[in-house]
Amino acid sequence: MNLDSGQGQGRGTEFKERGFGAALSVSLNLANAPSVRRYPYYHVDLNCGSGWNDNARCEGSPLVFLNEAAKVARPGRIHTFLCDKSGTAIEKLAMHPTVLESGAYCINWDNNEVLPVVSQLIRASEKNPEMAVGSLLLDPNGFLCEKTVPIPSLIKFCRVHPRFDLVMNLNLRVYWMGRPHKFAGLGAWATKLWPSFDLFGEIFSRRHWLISNIRNPGGGDHFVIVIGRNLRAGDHQALGIHHMESDKGQLILDRIERRERNEPAPQLAFGF
Repeated sequence: MNLDSGQGQGRGTEFKERGFGAALSVSLNLANAPSVRRYPYYHVDLNCGSGWNDNARCEGSPLVFLNEAAKVARPGRIHTFLCDKSGTAIEKLAMHPTVLESGAYCINWDNNEVLPVVSQLIRASEKNPEMAVGSLLLDPNGFLCEKTVPIPSLIKFCRVHPRFDLVMNLNLRVYWMGRPHKFAGLGAWATKLWPSFDLFGEIFSRRHWLISNIRNPGGGDHFVIVIGRNLRAGDHQALGIHHMESDKGQLILDRIERRERNEPAPQLAFGF
């Protein structure tokens, strides 16, 4: 299995943004099918940052999405919600020409506040909100824990809006550090949300998953991109992103869960 070892943050971040672009391009084009292209498309980017990574010298996820959206000629409006708790980052992002031209909403809120509000806006404007199409991007520089990701809100949002594609960049080092505590189930860990990758489909109500090669941009951190959809689409072999059920995808899962091939998947409990 390939491990993208990168050369510091630059190469790793560049790889990540290319992965985001490929995933979001597919999402936008799926939503450009004749049956849905006249309806709005919604995109939510949590932990969006300022739109530019100074260390990697490359565009961040907000600009990656807006650039991909500009390539898709669809009559339905694209509503973009760019969210970050850093006021400085949001101020810088809001003044970028691409963002200004797009009419994107730049929101200086905590992640826990964003998803319920976006869901409410969709329900208020859509006759059938469960049919709304869109994408949800999370890049928390960590794992799915309460400090970085609003997990209960995320789970509910995914259930209420099954046609949103879920794109996540997750830090495996953080996941691996938490696994022994979750298995032991002592103290606060007894009720802490710490889902294993094998349970993502059940938790986030998505049937089809893609997973990237594990990449190590330097130091002890290891990252992986996971993409969940309810409509099966192609993979991105050139970028090292595979269907999770494929042989390559299963090898990556085995490495993540640190098990031998064909060993039963451990069931890390999670709560709501």
